[in-house]
Amino acid sequence: MQSADFITYRVLTLQQPYASLIALGHKRIETRGWKTPYRGEILIHAGMVVKSMPLCREPFFRQVLQPDDRLPLGAIIARAQLVDIKPVEELELSEQERAFGDYAPGRYGWLLEEVQPLSHPVMAGGALGLWRFKDQEHYMEQNPWRPADFCYVSVGKYANP
Repeated sequence: MQSADFITYRVLTLQQPYASLIALGHKRIETRGWKTPYRGEILIHAGMVVKSMPLCREPFFRQVLQPDDRLPLGAIIARAQLVDIKPVEELELSEQERAFGDYAPGRYGWLLEEVQPLSHPVMAGGALGLWRFKDQEHYMEQNPWRPADFCYVSVGKYANP
């Protein structure tokens, strides 16, 4: 939906490090316990919850994330095309992709293409489900847009056993 005053985007919130794995191109499938009929552009939002960060100790995570990496929290960090959603039982997965998701039976794989990390994260509160970001300031169209201070989480804090 577009207007002269604002643009509305669909947004999906993920915990770190999953949001950054998508933004960096290492993860192309996001797994969810639900599906949506929506297809098209979505924004990837890094939530404020860091309970998944201890996964940075695992081999596939250590291969793509460095201890000095700082992952943004509470910010939109990428845009992508949601091209399809399939039951996880129908997906052919690499070992790395399997390591980066919850592929338990009954879940769905959200297939993402054309992932583009933002040059600068855009602060946003986040929400459950596929939520809407009302871009009144046209931040998503400006390149680069520099936000005020926001939070980061250090991979190094979690990467070392």
